[in-house]
Amino acid sequence: MPKNMDTTEYLDTESVVASKALKLARLLVSSKKVVCFTGAGISTSSGIPDYRSGYNTILSTGPGAWESEENKKKFTKEKLRVEAIKAIPSKTHMALYELVSRGYINHIITQNVDGLHRKSGIPEDKLTELHGGTNKEVCLECHKEYLRDFRVRNYQNPESEHKTLRKCTNCGSDLYDTVVYFNQPLRAVDKARALHEAETSDLCLVLGSSLKVAPASRYPSKFINNPDKKLAIINLQKTHLDKSCDLRIGALTDHVLELVMAKIGIPIPEFTVKRWLSFQISCAYDSSSILTIKNYNKEMLEFSVFKSIVVEANIDNSVTVVELNEEPFEFRFKGNLISLKCHMRFFGNKDEKDLSMEAEDWGPLWDSLTQGREIIVHGEYCLNNKNWDLLEARAL
Repeated sequence: MPKNMDTTEYLDTESVVASKALKLARLLVSSKKVVCFTGAGISTSSGIPDYRSGYNTILSTGPGAWESEENKKKFTKEKLRVEAIKAIPSKTHMALYELVSRGYINHIITQNVDGLHRKSGIPEDKLTELHGGTNKEVCLECHKEYLRDFRVRNYQNPESEHKTLRKCTNCGSDLYDTVVYFNQPLRAVDKARALHEAETSDLCLVLGSSLKVAPASRYPSKFINNPDKKLAIINLQKTHLDKSCDLRIGALTDHVLELVMAKIGIPIPEFTVKRWLSFQISCAYDSSSILTIKNYNKEMLEFSVFKSIVVEANIDNSVTVVELNEEPFEFRFKGNLISLKCHMRFFGNKDEKDLSMEAEDWGPLWDSLTQGREIIVHGEYCLNNKNWDLLEARAL
């Protein structure tokens, strides 16, 4: 724990929060370009503890990582925590997703590495992850990015060594995790994009950050002492910009965003697990065929979610069953494919059920699949009713 760290939480009364939420709603509606700066405080309601909260915090996750071990014992309530890879986006994440989708917020700059902004649906071009992501790795040669439903870091290596031991499917080069640890420099491209968004926006909304970590915390400073820019801060603890900002709210971000969305008249969407499943048959050099199965996110970025896949194929009236247990998930066969069943098992970090697809699920696209076109099936898994819905299938 940093020396002399003030963990005091400052809460506005409910009437004050309601009044300030109305002001924030008006700011969002009237501003020309809005950038949002987020910190660990927006993920605590997802079950991920922060760093700076004290033993007397109101957060259900309990004391932060930097609280002393002695003081942590003073927190007697049950801690509601989950592993980051299993966490789902909070109401704040989903409200921000909807505000970005509708154009009220133009860009999000985040210090968080939990990947919850991406999971909520924020597209890559609307998001700068200053400190990287625990489930994202990148090829430094061709710059292709990969999302995984698992932590990508190789923990046998020190933090200074980012090689993950996986290879790029595009060029074959080594892949590297993207997390920027303490005392490591930010990536130049992320610094440049964050600076551009800060300099070209007229409103900055800070959510769940005490603005203590530099250089990330410098971007909101661009909005003070400038009559053409406004700064709003929602956080439990003090920040060094409190006296210079235009609006300061001491409250939980989920609560404030619920009020703001109600004032604007926009519902906060529920989080669902979204998958874009890909199936494609290609010809190999030995005249055999290869069925490749993978998953994308909405932006068509490869997103690893399969633990294993069982393929049951009728080839020339002979049934073959094969279990595939690692990427790339490829089934090689020779002959005429008459029918196909794929039973997909996921890592299950969102407790999603297995999903089976048979030939009739592709409908009229079956011919396109057997002719070599890539078939994309959009499925969503509802966490409430525990069911998959196959919403759309198309041929590329």
